[in-house]
Amino acid sequence: MTLDELKQITEEYFNVNLLEKSRKSYLIKCRFLFYHTAYRMFPNETLSSLGRYLGQTHATVLHGIKELPYIVKYDKRFANSLEGYYKVVKITDELKIDIKTIDYDGICQYRANLIDQSARMKIDNLKKKVKNLQRVNKRLVSKINYYHDMCGV
Repeated sequence: MTLDELKQITEEYFNVNLLEKSRKSYLIKCRFLFYHTAYRMFPNETLSSLGRYLGQTHATVLHGIKELPYIVKYDKRFANSLEGYYKVVKITDELKIDIKTIDYDGICQYRANLIDQSARMKIDNLKKKVKNLQRVNKRLVSKINYYHDMCGV
């Protein structure tokens, strides 16, 4: 899933335009839900990039991520619509909002683990490329030495 797909699903499910320049509470709740879901589904996206995606700042995104659990706790109508939304988005239980325990440290740790895992995969990939380049370099050096010996230089 991409950010575009998540945005489209969110807009269609709640029948809103997330890019609309409005401060209507229902639209803001939907934006906050988008930020929260995107932040957890796409750990390599920064707060700034998520904000720019909807024409907002990183501070707005951070505020939305922190506020959403409280909105869900006190707005039962909005909270009831989340189960259907999560099914459409196909979100796992660990990414859902748990209004009983709002654990920002846990969210940050979960993101850090995903980023570490992604970084480890990139490092492993780079190590393979380096080994391949070393093999190629070794072959080239041996060819240069061979031609060097042939020419008697």
